[in-house]
Amino acid sequence: LREIKEISIVRESPDDSVPNCGVDPALWYLRGINRLEMRLASDILTNLDGQGLLRLRNLSILILNRNSLSMLPDEIGQIKELRILEVSHNKLTRLPNSMSNLKKLELLNLDFNMVENLGSLSGMTSLSTIRATNNKLSSFDPSFEDLNRLTSIAVSHNEIEEIPASIGSLQSLTEFEAEGNRIQEIPSTITALKKVKVFKLADNPISDPKVKKLLKKSGALKDLWKYVEKASKSGRGKSKKQESATKTAAEKDAPQDDDGFASDDSFDITMEEL
Repeated sequence: LREIKEISIVRESPDDSVPNCGVDPALWYLRGINRLEMRLASDILTNLDGQGLLRLRNLSILILNRNSLSMLPDEIGQIKELRILEVSHNKLTRLPNSMSNLKKLELLNLDFNMVENLGSLSGMTSLSTIRATNNKLSSFDPSFEDLNRLTSIAVSHNEIEEIPASIGSLQSLTEFEAEGNRIQEIPSTITALKKVKVFKLADNPISDPKVKKLLKKSGALKDLWKYVEKASKSGRGKSKKQESATKTAAEKDAPQDDDGFASDDSFDITMEEL
């Protein structure tokens, strides 16, 4: 018999004849598998057999969408050949640290889970697409400096408050989607991304009216980049954190009067600033 390379298991209803979370233990002994897809009835597949997964050394595609997984086993980081991992529509709250060892992973799909923090993805040097829409992310900064091949990021409908300045290091990025978050400002480093064709930030509380207008305008990405760069040079593009840090530093360096208060010899403001 020819060795089995691909297996797809789809069960819309529970099967009492199959033990161990609906997965036949014999599956984990099919060592030649390179593609495995499982979609079982609701609340059946709640966890994966980590030791069983380790036996599938040649696995390059793992698709577990629409199950009830609450976590991924640490052993998944030892599946060195894994290129595609899809676990959308599950109940994941975090990723195991071992996933940073997946140096060949190209696509990571985490849509519709409950993940709060992606942690470090720095070891995934082959990653080109990351999807994590409809989760509970409050921040998004997975060591961008090491993800030189990343071309697409989709993190819409989370609780992200800030686009990290380090995003400017993603020179291969062509698509960025972060709609429906809590983002107020765009970092000036975004203008270093010359290949971006899709940039979506709808339904965010953008503070700059000009930026908000350009985001709504079709085909205005180049104009947006120019405005952000110009605003940054004039000081208007600083984030609140940057402004706070600058203000604190200025207050420390400012000369003080006899009472210990910073002296202010001049007060200039232009109509443009108003």
